[in-house]
Amino acid sequence: MNTAIVDIDNTLWQFCDAFYAELKKVNSAFPTVERWDTWDFFVGYCTEEQFLAAVDAVHRRQDRDGHRPCPEAKGFLRSLREQGYRIVIASHYLERIGDRATNIAEDIVFLVTGEVEDLNP
Repeated sequence: MNTAIVDIDNTLWQFCDAFYAELKKVNSAFPTVERWDTWDFFVGYCTEEQFLAAVDAVHRRQDRDGHRPCPEAKGFLRSLREQGYRIVIASHYLERIGDRATNIAEDIVFLVTGEVEDLNP
């Protein structure tokens, strides 16, 4: 059986409108979503720090703002199942693994140096 790994945050949920609104707060001249055709589409419109802050702001509000799945999400997942794919929702699991790895690294830093360091500021 084939496996399809789906990033739920970017594949199934519609965050573009909220993200664009957040980026427009930083720079009113920010290009529209249709022009986001490279990974560095924000360069020249905001700093990387501002960009990441906008990502964080949208994710912190995602439950409260009531984002709905993309209309195509249900059909997309159904078509994968019909083609015999096992579906793994990656985002949540990978985030938890990353959190645990960071905690272990912070414990090691403390054991070696005796100092408490936040490795995930």
